[in-house]
Amino acid sequence: MRFPTPLFLALLVAGCTWEKPPSETLMFGSHALPVEVAATMGERRRGLMGRSKLPDNQGMLFIFPSSGKKCFWMKDTEIPLTTAFIDSEGYILNMADMKAESRDIHCSEGIASYAIEVNVGLLQKWGVQPGDQVTGLPALPAPQPASASKPWWKFW
Repeated sequence: MRFPTPLFLALLVAGCTWEKPPSETLMFGSHALPVEVAATMGERRRGLMGRSKLPDNQGMLFIFPSSGKKCFWMKDTEIPLTTAFIDSEGYILNMADMKAESRDIHCSEGIASYAIEVNVGLLQKWGVQPGDQVTGLPALPAPQPASASKPWWKFW
């Protein structure tokens, strides 16, 4: 019996999604926020692109390998989002409401180690403001040695 390979592949692809179930729960005061974690370069680049919705009261946590000024845009993102930029201690530096499919750049107003994206209006509804602390954040990655950040041609 021959297996219908094209049909199998079509069903496999149709069932695939980039979405992962929330793997962490963060706290904004008394409000719990389950988040999907974007910790790798590929996950951070993809973010919420290509998704048509984000479940209510859920978000995406971006963990950066090094702290610094972080910027986001909404290219290929169909959902209007609020991004909260967060420092290494969990304090919210600033928040930016971002329009779907926009190429406007929104940056942290300080040295950020994390960012959290949620549906527009959620943090406002919870009364969250810059200066508030988010708890339950995963530990930051260990700093990379200076040699690990050199371009490959500098090793020769």
